[in-house]
Amino acid sequence: MLNLSDEAIEEIADGIASRMKNKWRIKDGWERGTAGHEKFWNDYIKRIDPHEKQYKETIRGLLQKQANQVFENIREYPNTPIMWQFNRVESYKELADAESKFTTRLYKQEGQKAIDLALELARKQRGYKATPSAGISFDVMNPLVIEQLLKQNRRFPGGLIGTTESEIRAAIAAGIKEGETIAQIANRVKQKLSPSHIANRAEMIARSEAIYAANAGAELGYIQSGVVEGKQWLIAWDERTCEACEDMDGMTAPVGSPMWEKEGRTILDIQTDYGLNFDYTEGEMPFPPLHPRCRCTIIPILKQIEQGFTPAGNHEEAREFAMREFGISDPERISYGALDMDKVNSINKGLYDVKQKYPKFHLDELISSRNDANPSKALFTSDWWKAGEGQPVNLKIWINENMIIDKYKTLADFNKMCADANKVKWFIGSNMEEVMIHEAGHILSYAGKTSKEIFAMEDAIVGLNKYGISKYGKYNGIEALAEGFVAHEKGWGLIPKTLREALKIHLGVI
Repeated sequence: MLNLSDEAIEEIADGIASRMKNKWRIKDGWERGTAGHEKFWNDYIKRIDPHEKQYKETIRGLLQKQANQVFENIREYPNTPIMWQFNRVESYKELADAESKFTTRLYKQEGQKAIDLALELARKQRGYKATPSAGISFDVMNPLVIEQLLKQNRRFPGGLIGTTESEIRAAIAAGIKEGETIAQIANRVKQKLSPSHIANRAEMIARSEAIYAANAGAELGYIQSGVVEGKQWLIAWDERTCEACEDMDGMTAPVGSPMWEKEGRTILDIQTDYGLNFDYTEGEMPFPPLHPRCRCTIIPILKQIEQGFTPAGNHEEAREFAMREFGISDPERISYGALDMDKVNSINKGLYDVKQKYPKFHLDELISSRNDANPSKALFTSDWWKAGEGQPVNLKIWINENMIIDKYKTLADFNKMCADANKVKWFIGSNMEEVMIHEAGHILSYAGKTSKEIFAMEDAIVGLNKYGISKYGKYNGIEALAEGFVAHEKGWGLIPKTLREALKIHLGVI
């Protein structure tokens, strides 16, 4: 759930629309200090605050463990400062484990919130009614997510350990330079590892890591939503906000990019003005924090989506989309059964992508669920052969509910099945959207034909069997066409010349 008021959503939507019209520059709408701004930021802080507090205690405990090991070494080797360091290997392992669990939770939480917000705003642009469900789940196994998690999790333990080690070495070096006794040098080291120092450091680390993880998750969620093209830097407008962050307020960048800009100034200009060298990413800053203890976040700038695929939030929205985009006139003729929204949106997306390129694609009969006592293994079946000779074919596509729901509980399960089958070339298609392209190939090959003409087409392409680019298509010319269509649409370059000719003749593929 978004947990944002209708007023806040409306204000965000108006502001985003204004920025889009003005090439992302703020001129009116959702500006600093407004109710929508404050509500969004307050909800953001409220969500991450419990994670930050919990992580602060975790980090404090691990830092204290480092300190206790140092104190023990001072007692055991009182005259050998070189032996006063903590167990680096053990500390690294514990820090890496804590960071991994912490960041993954925040990425998933804020990634999902970002998807929900982006799609809620997109639906408002499309005129849909507001819905509590976004219809897309944040994919923590997405390669971009894994890459970003690895970057943060690899950087953090080494950086924290290196800082502690440097502080200990610096204290020892300072004492030696001042000509202090071993006992005095030991006291210097202990002061660097005092409870107050550890508590302050743990708070700074937890805040910085939380803000980074939350904004990384948000950006990755905006990318996964498919409806966001840019992002805007958003600050906490209160007495604690620093001047550097104030100057960043309203800066924009393409989603996924660190190239922030506002009125001719860049993030590098801001960092130079204020002498900031705080940078998690060695030369890039795709999202806040700008500095330690920063509280900034990002909001989405939507794509122009007057035309395009917007994932539905529930079956009614999916049905509305199918009616509008696929030319289905009667809503009673569309049912997605008990399919969850990830599956429903993947089905609509795969069919929609084909519809944009092939005007003769019409899903004008039925999308329905079937639960036969003895269902076929195929995801879809079509009963075009039941049409009388010479009569137009009313193509019916049946979503085999038993296969999708009972055997493959989630979209990820179904996609894994597809990917496994694709690896051994049983059929072409590594996910549900590509399976939809396959079925769309059947629709195109049947479009405008009578049952007699379809039988004739099947006879004409029987010789294509040996050219099947999958085991599935090798034994059936109709399936060879559909498999070839998937390969063509995905640009895989696997299609024999004879099959290409058939695609051109029977499906209109160029």
